[in-house]
Amino acid sequence: MPSSNDDAPKRAFSDTAWGKAALLGFVLLLAVIAARSCASRDTEITKEEAARIARREVDFTPEREMTRFVPRGFQSRPTWAVSFSQLDDQGVMERVVVVVVDANDGHVIEIRRG
Repeated sequence: MPSSNDDAPKRAFSDTAWGKAALLGFVLLLAVIAARSCASRDTEITKEEAARIARREVDFTPEREMTRFVPRGFQSRPTWAVSFSQLDDQGVMERVVVVVVDANDGHVIEIRRG
């Protein structure tokens, strides 16, 4: 006489408690890997160094300066975008220059004047 376990339907591995735990662990591992690769700020050039490099490209004395970390492109190339501006008599920005500096080697990638 066959045992009653032979008549029970077979469960897929993903339906078992161990299967669900393994799947959850795999998803969490992928999330950690993705977060570390996308949000990496391991750069050779600091925020202050990028601002110093960018100042060389500006031909006026800025009243405002802002530096922000901006990953660019499909491979998330790390860059610093440094913006400089002057204000007119009403407080409206009249001169703006944005200098994009490579965060790994410090060379100027782009200069946008507006």
